[in-house]
Amino acid sequence: IKESKLKVQPQIMDDQVRVSGKQLDDLQEVIALLKTKDFGIELQYINFRQ
Repeated sequence: IKESKLKVQPQIMDDQVRVSGKQLDDLQEVIALLKTKDFGIELQYINFRQ
């Protein structure tokens, strides 16, 4: 996520990675980036901003 140079802040919390940012487009770009990678586990994406 850091290598993507997007203006977001990733935080590792136990077994979760929380990504926050001002622009919704940046957050959606992070989700699209993560979907292209194979981490060997299933990822879930939860949006808390309404």
